[in-house]
Amino acid sequence: MINKVSLNLLAKPNPFVQQTTLQYTLAHDSPVTLNIIDAQGRQVTQLVNEQQLKGQYLVDFNAQDLPAGMYWARLQARQSVQIAKLMILKP
Repeated sequence: MINKVSLNLLAKPNPFVQQTTLQYTLAHDSPVTLNIIDAQGRQVTQLVNEQQLKGQYLVDFNAQDLPAGMYWARLQARQSVQIAKLMILKP
């Protein structure tokens, strides 16, 4: 059996000014990575890189040091990948 992540990676609030919360659910225990990617395709931060048990997870992402713009949250668990678009706004 292949471990899969549910296809339900959410960011709330989005767009956001300084911080958002990423939410995802694992159907099975799995190694998980959650990275933030900028518009040039560069990884700007890694929020998760660990083995996780099945269940629901909430991860806070503080973007106060990043410029405004479009970013992507990339969640990988085994062979499953989910991407969520993020919009950082600055006052």
